[in-house]
Parts: sequence; structure tokens; C-alpha cells
Amino acid sequence: MDVQSKRIQELINLIRDLEVKNEVLARENNDLRNRDAHLTKEIEHIKNTRSWKMTEGLRKIEPAIKRLFRNKENNPIRSLNDIKNSKIAGLKVINPDALSMYCGNSAPKIFVFLHSLQLTGAPVAAYNLVRCTKNMGYLPIMVTPATGNLIDDCKDIPVIICEDLFVYISLNDFENICDIAVANTIVCANVVKELMKTSIPTLWWIHEA
Repeated sequence: MDVQSKRIQELINLIRDLEVKNEVLARENNDLRNRDAHLTKEIEHIKNTRSWKMTEGLRKIEPAIKRLFRNKENNPIRSLNDIKNSKIAGLKVINPDALSMYCGNSAPKIFVFLHSLQLTGAPVAAYNLVRCTKNMGYLPIMVTPATGNLIDDCKDIPVIICEDLFVYISLNDFENICDIAVANTIVCANVVKELMKTSIPTLWWIHEA
């Protein structure tokens, strides 16, 4: 078998492998769609219960209550060290050593807001963006309410877990340390809304068609 025929056969084998993987992903996607439909049905059932309707008022004032307790600390964020040492409830730096490496560096800091660090489309796209910007000399920082398997690849990238990111968060203090903000997917609408109250240049990366 000559070299060209060998390469063609390798490509054919690669295509076959990809077809098999595609079938597996299609089945997984179908399972996820079924699960989503089931969960949607369950959520609708919960919303129609008497207890949910009776507690609607409490849910509306929840952000204000959380803001009250956060303001009690009265420790504004003026530097990356303030984030690393913050005692604010629900705010935690997963890899403080990576954040410490940024301290004192004058390169632009890019905060990338995303809904999770799971190995799914949008988070992986955000991670690739973070990796590219870091290679270009920027200082990317990921902000998310939930961790995931991607955290294993972020040992040199600061990750801030903010549990209330999509419930309530004031980003005014971030003006002191954030040069550019990137909000990943439509889910970050509330984050974009808060960023619009600041002077931080913001890019909203919407993947949904």
C-alpha cells in the first residue's frame, strides 16, 4: 500500500470513528432532551402548587435580603487580593495561587462570566477563549456559580465561585479590577444587566440560535 492509499485509509478509519462517536452523542442528546422535558413538567407542577404561589412575595424580596447581609461586611473590592481574602458569603476562589500570580501584573484583566464549568458546549467555548486570551498576554479570570470537570484544566487560571451570580450580584466594585468583561450565553442576562451599570467594556457572547 502506497503512502497516499495509507493516508486515505487512515482518514476513512477516522471518519468511521467519528460516526460512531456521533451516534453515541446523538443518543446522549436525546436522553438529555427527555430529561429536560421531564424536569420542565416537574417545574410547571411545582409552580402550580399552592405553597409556591403563597411564597411568591418572599422570593421577590430575597435579593434585597441577600444584599443587606452582604453590605454588612462593608469591605469593597479594590484589588485581586481583596477577592482572594474576601469573607463574603458565597464568594470563593478555587485556585488562589493562580490569582496571586496576577497580583501586581499590569496586563488587562478579563473577567469571563459563565453558568458552569461542566464539559458542555458553552463552558468549553468559554474555556478556549480564556486559554487563547491568556496565551496572548491577558489575565483571564473565570466567574461562575458552579464548578465542574473543566476545573481540572484551570490550575493556572483563577476561578471565582459566586453562588448567587444569577440571583443577585452587584458588580460595581469590580470596576477597580476588571478591564474587560465577557458574558457567556443568554443565561448571563442578569450579569450583563449589572455590568451595564458599570463602566466596564462588556462583550455578551450568545451561542443560542
